[in-house]
Amino acid sequence: MSRILVVCEDAGGARALIPVVRALRRRGDEVDLLLGEVAARVWDEDKMGHPPPVLASEGTLSDSVAEGLQRKPEAVLGASTCWGLRVEALMTRAARGQGIPTLTLLDFPARLAPRLSHPGEDDLQAAGDRLLALDSQMKEELIGVGVPARRITVTGNPAFDQLWLTDEEDDSKTEDAPTAEDHVLFLSQPMAALFDADGHDQGGPGYSEVSILRALAPIVAALRTTLVVRPHPREDVDRLRSHLTELPGDVRLEANRPLRQALLRARVVTGMTTIALVEAALIGKTSLSVQLGLRGMDSLWTNRSGLTSLVTTIEDLEAALANAWRAPAAPGNVRARLRGLGWAPDAASRVLRELDRTIGRS
Repeated sequence: MSRILVVCEDAGGARALIPVVRALRRRGDEVDLLLGEVAARVWDEDKMGHPPPVLASEGTLSDSVAEGLQRKPEAVLGASTCWGLRVEALMTRAARGQGIPTLTLLDFPARLAPRLSHPGEDDLQAAGDRLLALDSQMKEELIGVGVPARRITVTGNPAFDQLWLTDEEDDSKTEDAPTAEDHVLFLSQPMAALFDADGHDQGGPGYSEVSILRALAPIVAALRTTLVVRPHPREDVDRLRSHLTELPGDVRLEANRPLRQALLRARVVTGMTTIALVEAALIGKTSLSVQLGLRGMDSLWTNRSGLTSLVTTIEDLEAALANAWRAPAAPGNVRARLRGLGWAPDAASRVLRELDRTIGRS
């Protein structure tokens, strides 16, 4: 039996790590959790709160990191993020200082150098001893930013393991599974909080959730349907709600429904660069990555493969929404879509194997 410290700040990382934690607990390992507020909400949604995690906040961050290492974990397994408290980065550096092995699970292939750096932007000091990559393309990109190939293993993202299961194998499916409703779903992200209302600040992408919603709402209204807006877990819901009051048509905020249910209920799914767009496409939804006025590189890699669709002009957005509304995507073969990304089932087991190799258990 091993003691593993799992560290996570954001929602995407939490969804990637939850299947791994379940597998660790099933085999009898002790798991300590250090979570940021957003990750903790995802943990609660998945009923993963026992034993309760240590919650990191700005005022208690140093103490929380020290407390996590006092219990002498055999390894630290962390997600990654490039903003916020940087809980994973601080813990990785602290564990390295005590000679504790560290692993970093990367769930999204954007801003890799900043994710793995602290206190600088490209020093790679927050990279674990082992980096667990989404796919072979991410591995090449990690090598490109300076990570030695010998430190990288392609495991995939355990958050998508459940999509490989048949209906008979998937215990999460029930007879009450939601059916699609006639609305357009928008998956928001707090871009305006990072940049400005139009995303035009230095380093901004050229758009924000505010500018995209202003463009999207009248198009959805012209389709005579509802625009349902789902806040990002990091988002200020009251601030987002205030923006919605200015929009034309039937616009509704929906914050509490679990992500998978929200995706299944929508007829068409829109967003910017969230990985939830990838999940929507994998389960058979038309998935539009709306990046009007995009500056620089598109960070949603599945737009290049065609799994999700990049939209950068108002005219293309009008056409794409009209086409998707008339002819919604069919569910199709989810496993074929997963294989098309170069992924394989049971990423959680591959993460576990790499963890065991790191601590000398296998």
